[in-house]
Amino acid sequence: MNITASSLYDYIKCPHKVWRDIYGPQEEKIQETNPFVKLLWEKGVKHEEKVVSKLGDFLNFKEGSIDERFQKTTEAMKNKTPLIYQGVLKYENILGIPDLLKKLPDNTYMPVDIKSGMGFEGGDEEKGDEGRPKKHYAVQLCLYNDLLKTLGFATHDSGQIIDINGEEVEYDLVAPMGARTKETWWELYELIKRDVDLLIKPIQK
Repeated sequence: MNITASSLYDYIKCPHKVWRDIYGPQEEKIQETNPFVKLLWEKGVKHEEKVVSKLGDFLNFKEGSIDERFQKTTEAMKNKTPLIYQGVLKYENILGIPDLLKKLPDNTYMPVDIKSGMGFEGGDEEKGDEGRPKKHYAVQLCLYNDLLKTLGFATHDSGQIIDINGEEVEYDLVAPMGARTKETWWELYELIKRDVDLLIKPIQK
């Protein structure tokens, strides 16, 4: 089993879900998708399609096996391709598929995720407060950035969200999570990644 952006998101929602989805009673799983969840998923797909339609030139690696896509993605980054859609990043048991990989001026790459929600939360427009990063967005970007750094395609600690309004919102992944906490988004990611790794390991009999 791999540590993925989805497993990190599931952990944030409910740590028990990560283990139960793999090792829990399979007959207890709900087979049909909740209509509201389905509606949100369809909304996200439409938003992604709208954003992608405006990107211009990019390489599309949506099709093919994980290994094939990983090979194509690394080759494209070595060739300094400006923009990659649905590329695959992997190292050991960590797997990431960011919506976009964008080349920066220094020829490193930044992960970009297209989200059908706002880029920040908890802001106050009247006070000029744009809000703070969303936890699950930040942690997922950390996973992608972690892979990029491990593979030698990034030296920075940042990622980007294209939100429901088409705004490009940059996340500083080593910034404190809030004014009252010194823990950074990256430190939170490391803790969650460790816990997820323990949860997905095969049960010893």
